[in-house]
Amino acid sequence: MKSISKTDRQDASLLAHYGQVFQPLATELASETLHQLRQQQKHLNDLKISQQALANQLHALSYDPRASKKVTDSLLVLQQSYWTQIAAFEQDLDTLSQDELQLICERMQRVSGIGPGSATALCVTTNGLRDFESAKAVAKFIGIAPSQYQSGTSVNRRGRMARTGMGYVRGLLYMAARSARRYNLACKALYERLRAKGKCHKVAMVAVMNKLLHQVFAVVKKNSKFINGFGLPKENLA
Repeated sequence: MKSISKTDRQDASLLAHYGQVFQPLATELASETLHQLRQQQKHLNDLKISQQALANQLHALSYDPRASKKVTDSLLVLQQSYWTQIAAFEQDLDTLSQDELQLICERMQRVSGIGPGSATALCVTTNGLRDFESAKAVAKFIGIAPSQYQSGTSVNRRGRMARTGMGYVRGLLYMAARSARRYNLACKALYERLRAKGKCHKVAMVAVMNKLLHQVFAVVKKNSKFINGFGLPKENLA
């Protein structure tokens, strides 16, 4: 008989039944070092966002001839505090060079468009891609895989980014995609092809982000050299 109620007790019973039937493997928690690195990476990004907001406030006040000196002085003190904290956390994250993840981080940077910041964020967030079997799984974890919303035959919305995972990693990957659109030949060709088909800038950029992840995944997993423009027709290499 189908139940029309939803309670915590029923949810717990359903989950327990699922565990008995399917016997899913236990989730392996990240190591303490990796857990700390992830928290520091996220906090560093939050600090930079807050610092930029302060900089914007100061910039706006600079155009006000009657700006309160007390407010301006307070914002300058806060800005200096943010700069100090940002420098401290960036120095701590530099210890990644002493960790085995540094080797993975260096491999990621072989891909044109991926810099130290985006490589470090990807490396820390994904634990060096160790627990992923495909680039598609990485994209879904970070939150740039297209989602689908469908119900019956009447509701079928256009796919869009799932926006799960860590937003700050998506932001860094988007900045990397902006560089890749210019200097990574395969990403550049993909972007131009999609734009020529009438796709909007945002859709084309998400495709470039996914392309970058596939390149990074291949280079890291195979420990291979990145060949810019590999597989493209000669006219795309000019």
